[in-house]
Amino acid sequence: MADLNFEVAVTAALNELESEIRESRKNKFFILEFRKIPLSMPGEPGEFAPVLDAFTSEHGFKDIGEAWIEVDRDTAARILIHALSKGLAYGTILMDGDRAASLAEKYFALFEEGLRFFTNGDCVVGSVKTVDGRTVPGFSAITKATLDTGIVAADSKHIGMLWTWDDD
Repeated sequence: MADLNFEVAVTAALNELESEIRESRKNKFFILEFRKIPLSMPGEPGEFAPVLDAFTSEHGFKDIGEAWIEVDRDTAARILIHALSKGLAYGTILMDGDRAASLAEKYFALFEEGLRFFTNGDCVVGSVKTVDGRTVPGFSAITKATLDTGIVAADSKHIGMLWTWDDD
């Protein structure tokens, strides 16, 4: 795929959300990014992997190609609630679940209609269900950490990521 240029899209809501996450997670490892996307996300599963890899590699993360998994909104919220509220390695409580759910919804609200959700699997629960109903066990790391998870979200104009990682 040709090099994609993901233009930074800074908003007051993004800055506020990043500040809230940083404070709530006690500066535990995370990244929050939100960019303008130079093209629409492809429609078919498997066609989106190069776009996701191009975006995440801009931030120093590994390409995982076909290991990207498209999930529904409920699954994306569940992944983010767990990732935000607890340390991934030892389950240390970083914030309560309601606070994490509120932050996940604020992340989703940055985007427009037609929002799609992608993850690398689930490093804690053990499996995720795809939008087409398949169950995918395990996860494919995008960081150098022992554990990482999060959601890359995209609508027709924007792409973003809310990602956490931890070492044991």
